[in-house]
Amino acid sequence: MSEIAKSLFKKKLSNFLILFQMVIALLFFFEAYAGYQTMFKVFQSVPKMVKEETSDIILIEVNSDIEQKDFQDYFMQLRKSGMIKNFSGYKNSWIKSSALGSTTMDALHIENDMSWLRDLPIEKGRNFREADYDIGRYNGSKGKPYPALLGSQLEKSYHVNVGDVFSDCNDEYYKVVGVLEKNSEWFFQTVPEGIMVSLDRQLVVAKTDHDMIYMSYYCQTANKADCANTIKYMGQLAEKKHLPIKASRISDILEKDYQTELNTNFMWMLCALLVIGFISVGTATLMAARIYARKTEIGVRKAVGFSTGRIARLFSGEVITSSAHS
Repeated sequence: MSEIAKSLFKKKLSNFLILFQMVIALLFFFEAYAGYQTMFKVFQSVPKMVKEETSDIILIEVNSDIEQKDFQDYFMQLRKSGMIKNFSGYKNSWIKSSALGSTTMDALHIENDMSWLRDLPIEKGRNFREADYDIGRYNGSKGKPYPALLGSQLEKSYHVNVGDVFSDCNDEYYKVVGVLEKNSEWFFQTVPEGIMVSLDRQLVVAKTDHDMIYMSYYCQTANKADCANTIKYMGQLAEKKHLPIKASRISDILEKDYQTELNTNFMWMLCALLVIGFISVGTATLMAARIYARKTEIGVRKAVGFSTGRIARLFSGEVITSSAHS
């Protein structure tokens, strides 16, 4: 170690550059590997987040430019075909109410029953029922408030109980029919993205809004064996009506995203490994040149009793210690 300390600062800059290049290459490699791991986790976890097989769930992506009437016609024709069931959707929204501290907080709007996709576990009260989505019974007025589920932390923080009715800043009314269990979660965006969000501080509302089109809907095929034909029919119907609507199986989306991410990150990882290889060769060449330039010093050290192994450790230690110090 004393010999290393004596020559520690002789090649400080070059050692620092070697270390810097190696660190950048390693970071590059691990970033690509982390991206692959993230996509692999989504690919594995999404099927566990839903109750049905992902190969039986169809995601319908809707462009916001579609007129409400055109979308309703499209939906009604799908229902008449008898090829789908459990057509429903959800969106992430917000709510501001004096009953909830007059602060803006997240809310989840669910249109039509989605218990077939994922359960909302209830601690108190009851869950949504099919009748809760009947716009004739519940339209957000004072006499017909929207049924709502309260996040567990909201109940504790604002002392709102099952059966309470309150309004928001838009004069829409809600009636608490149940309180969610602690750590309840729902999808943040679309199901294939696999990102979950906590519902502990959210209000979940059963709200059928015929004046607004959601960006995505979900359904199942009436006959699982005909899923591919159903998607084909949905695409043909959208094309016939000139509607920018895309239908895909969730399993197909996951597989496509996984393969894309795998191919992309494989190339980045390969590039990173090549860079590491080039740096290793360059480092070895630099070390060889450095050793050759100090052949006189090496001869003196060997003359005074240094072994070859000790001299090799000296040069290796100089690079590592100097780089770390830099």
